[in-house]
Amino acid sequence: MRALLATALMLTSGCGLITRARPTPRGVLAVEAALAGPAVVMGAPIPLPLATAGASYGIAEKADLSAHTHLTTLATYRLAGFDLGGSFLAMEQRGGAPAVSLGARGYAFTHFSDGALLYADASATASWLLRERFLSYVDLTAQWSLWEKRVVLAPALGEEVQFGRLGLQLEARWHDPFYDTRGASAPWLSPFKRGAVGFAVGARYRFPSP
Repeated sequence: MRALLATALMLTSGCGLITRARPTPRGVLAVEAALAGPAVVMGAPIPLPLATAGASYGIAEKADLSAHTHLTTLATYRLAGFDLGGSFLAMEQRGGAPAVSLGARGYAFTHFSDGALLYADASATASWLLRERFLSYVDLTAQWSLWEKRVVLAPALGEEVQFGRLGLQLEARWHDPFYDTRGASAPWLSPFKRGAVGFAVGARYRFPSP
């Protein structure tokens, strides 16, 4: 039972991150926090309050590394969650053609006393920067769990509004759109009874480069 609970928490906590549409610039440190999660319908859609906090650093002209801690599982279940990943700008924006970023991330959730639960994801994000302030994007993330041994897709769309070094972000994501939720134990917000739609809000602050 404990392993099943931990696995469910692991899969849900992966939803607590928000998309970084483009890599953090070279030599820049950014801190970020997000509140996100799939929504349950309790008279109205209510997203699960899954919180994460972390940082990213630009290690090259078009690449960065990032890490986060998953606060909700730690505070509620004493299940420590961490992730480590990176992204790469594969194509610059040219006119109406979007910039394209590729990313990958690994996750570990653990009680420390009984091993760790591991999974990973890979993503592709197309984004359009308008007026140097409005960053619109679409994303497709594929998640893989060592225990379920299947790939879960999660498309998303979002908007980041940039105020100098501060960016504020809003995102909607459809988790596992091919999964039949008619027998699900939770009343997920499920278009066509498939998967679960979730929402996320986040903030990112980029420190000035040295």
